[in-house]
Amino acid sequence: MSIDLLIREMEAPVSVIENCLSRFQHTFVPVIDDGGSVFGVVTALDVINFLSGGGSASGTKAWEICSHNLVRCKSESSINEMARLMIENRVHHLLIEDDDTIIGVVSSYDLMKHLAQAQ
Repeated sequence: MSIDLLIREMEAPVSVIENCLSRFQHTFVPVIDDGGSVFGVVTALDVINFLSGGGSASGTKAWEICSHNLVRCKSESSINEMARLMIENRVHHLLIEDDDTIIGVVSSYDLMKHLAQAQ
């Protein structure tokens, strides 16, 4: 997944996140702070749990529901290294860095797709 789907405003309401995830059929979105750094991440499951718990999609901001468990790897990391990081950290997404800049995201789905195509 490219890093083109970002919540660039930490103050964006949950409804904007929900709309982006649905529209682009993604399960994860980074939340970017004013300095351009990744502040946190919001998954589709985060949004579902928040809304099913009675949270307000229009009254709650991205920064209020994002996770700060940011797991990163280098762009040259192997598939095995990425899988190991996901398992060890119990996450389904990795932020991909190049020179300390986030350039993309790899999901567990991406890894499974790669493995299936390799056979």
